[in-house]
Amino acid sequence: MIASDPYGGLIRKGAIDVGFIHAFVASLSVIIVSELGDKTFFIAAIMAMRHSRLTVFAGAIGALFIMTVMSGMYQYCNVPNMTFCVHKLLHKKLAK
Repeated sequence: MIASDPYGGLIRKGAIDVGFIHAFVASLSVIIVSELGDKTFFIAAIMAMRHSRLTVFAGAIGALFIMTVMSGMYQYCNVPNMTFCVHKLLHKKLAK
């Protein structure tokens, strides 16, 4: 048994997927580091100095939610068209 196993042997039993945890932490870290210097971060920080922090946080989260939904809707509506265009382009290239 490993002396410093914080999961109590669950890793060896297969109950915890270490690959998933590692990938999740790595991607979360990269996103946090890359978004820290984003203009939105600075704008939210400045607004939080002048207005209620809860209001600024709610507005930022609300905007993120709306943009995520809009992006998903655009992707959902546009993917069939993009697939059709790619197939059409490939058939033209292969026909030459």
